[in-house]
Amino acid sequence: MKHNENKNINWITMMTMFMEFMTLQNEYNAYRIKEYKEWDEKDCICDLCNEAIILASEEAESHFGDEFKGEWE
Repeated sequence: MKHNENKNINWITMMTMFMEFMTLQNEYNAYRIKEYKEWDEKDCICDLCNEAIILASEEAESHFGDEFKGEWE
């Protein structure tokens, strides 16, 4: 009987530790999101800002050489 009780206690301990870990992960992710939002002050999602981003990315030249080929070709 003691062997089964030990297994149950170990299982409960493991689940408690897992729940604490997940709680800490959620807190850490919330902190990272907050830090990112403070760093990236642009929260504008209007069409003009999005269009400027798209145009800027299209203007950039490719850094890949002529030998670059992917599986899609």
